[in-house]
Amino acid sequence: RAARRARVATVLLGLAIFFDDYANALVVGTSMRPLADRTGVSRAKLAFLVDATSASVAGIALVSTWVGFEIGLLGEQARHFEAVAASPYGVFLAVLPYRFYCIFIIVFAGLLAWSGRDFGPMRRHEIEAAARLQSAIEPQTGASHGRGHWLDAMAPVGVVLITVIAGDLWFGREAAGGALARFVAGAEAAGLQVLCFGALLGSVVAIGGATVRRLLTLWAALTAWLRGVVKMWQVVVILVSAMAMRVITEQA
Repeated sequence: RAARRARVATVLLGLAIFFDDYANALVVGTSMRPLADRTGVSRAKLAFLVDATSASVAGIALVSTWVGFEIGLLGEQARHFEAVAASPYGVFLAVLPYRFYCIFIIVFAGLLAWSGRDFGPMRRHEIEAAARLQSAIEPQTGASHGRGHWLDAMAPVGVVLITVIAGDLWFGREAAGGALARFVAGAEAAGLQVLCFGALLGSVVAIGGATVRRLLTLWAALTAWLRGVVKMWQVVVILVSAMAMRVITEQA
């Protein structure tokens, strides 16, 4: 049951963070990795669930940075889609039912997360992860802490979501059109700054909440935060490399 809950929570968190595929992979992957290790979910399965609910969710969400990029491309070719819809966003809405990969992979990930059925190499990884969990001995740190609540984990994530959406809408407030146009304009103008500020606020909420509720001491909370930052460096290097390759390809 613990492994199933971890898998389902990964899928649900991936669905909740819909505004950007990179942010989805960063937040869901790094947040769920310790829980996956403690419940016997393999890293391979976690990577699949994160990947299945990152770009796929951002690709069919009504508001996301990827949708904004697509609408920009559709706007450049608007004359070819006059028979489909009057606006680029209308074209995007019209083709949503035909995004078979996005829809099917999300459903497939949900079914696998709930059923726990695996096959091929993934089954081997899951068996090995379960075996490691059975043989592992929980380390005794001697540190005393209170009992946590699911809100302790979800509150910082919620703060990041609200901050990013509100920040992009604020920076794009002068754009013509509805909320989507303002969101896309704000993401293009200050998307990275808003995301960093949201991450900072989320970190403050996480550390402050754990300290105020006496779940952790301030020093223990700061130490845990720093360990999380160190664990994210590999993901950051991958994303920076991907962005560099995109720029090089565009210039070429």
